[in-house]
Amino acid sequence: MARAQFPEQPSSADLSNPLYYLENMETVVRWVLSHHRDLLDKVETGRLEAFMDLAIPERALLTRLIMRTGDLFRADKLAYPELGSPLPAVLARLNADDWLDPAPELALDDLFRLFTLAELRPVFAPALERLGLPRTLSKAAMRLALADVHDEPKPLSDWLPDTGAEVVRLRYMALFDRVRLMFFGNLRQTWSDFVLVELGYQQYEQVPFSPESRAFSRRDQVDCYLLMQACRDALEEGWPAAEVWPRVPGPVDNPWLASRRDRLLLELGRHADRQGDRELALAVWAQSNHREARLKQLRLLERMKRFPEAWEIARRWQETDLGDAEQQGLDRILKRLAPKVGEPRPTPIPAPEIVERSVLLPRPLSGSVEGLPPRTWTGPTHRRSTSRIP
Repeated sequence: MARAQFPEQPSSADLSNPLYYLENMETVVRWVLSHHRDLLDKVETGRLEAFMDLAIPERALLTRLIMRTGDLFRADKLAYPELGSPLPAVLARLNADDWLDPAPELALDDLFRLFTLAELRPVFAPALERLGLPRTLSKAAMRLALADVHDEPKPLSDWLPDTGAEVVRLRYMALFDRVRLMFFGNLRQTWSDFVLVELGYQQYEQVPFSPESRAFSRRDQVDCYLLMQACRDALEEGWPAAEVWPRVPGPVDNPWLASRRDRLLLELGRHADRQGDRELALAVWAQSNHREARLKQLRLLERMKRFPEAWEIARRWQETDLGDAEQQGLDRILKRLAPKVGEPRPTPIPAPEIVERSVLLPRPLSGSVEGLPPRTWTGPTHRRSTSRIP
């Protein structure tokens, strides 16, 4: 099959086309294969090229599933008339091409997310009776009650042997997350951003794209971003900070990724502190260059009454180049620590000298002052001075 030409600039599809979402997905895949092929391995490249070679109904259904939340779907709940082909036949072809897992193992949470209370109640009624619980429990209460009884994933046929439903799992979801990351440069933007642009809700300036413009220049940078995102997701899901900490990637040489890592460590330290793991919080914050992390480290040492240690860290930190907020926070901490370690209080920072410049605008003959032609103006400025502890 002849390959389509890769566009120089990506564009969103016409929403009047029922398959607009497929056009958008094809734009993303073509763009990534054209501009980021060196960041993909052979398996990933082969899968993306195989995606582009699928028939339209298969490509369209895969795209629909990729754009939805999660990777598990009830086949009997899928309804996309624009495919132009019977859904069972499309699913069968995707199963044969290894795009779908037709018999995935389901955890109890998966089962309760995919099926209704009316479908689950007859199946779990005997287990509830053995536990001495009424059959009229809510879905959430039933899930909680069965958590310790059914803790192993099983195929749907073992959970619900008499159901006529079918559940499939989408394979290669991680690949399309990687593709989305390389296209947008972040994972905050979703596939729906194309639609928002087409509707006019979001507008972006058109800029030239060069190899130097790419958010990632090496594959390991993409891996690092995805790993940090997985750590963030784990924290949001309630994982203990001690389990997330070993998964955090080490220091990176990319300034943008380094700043993201610093923010991740700030948040990880917060979780550790809230979970009562103070030593871990101190260790995590010590590795973050985020200004809030440094201040939190010192404040926690204060709460733990480890004043000499806090004083030494604060003194070393004071010798570095600090921003205004960092300097003010550090000065307050040093002022509190000084009497507790028998040191003189730091010399207060003098108020900055304010230099003011005024510009007198001529009164307009008509209209408002905003309608006057622009003039050069320099607003109030100040010079900041710093002090050191004697």
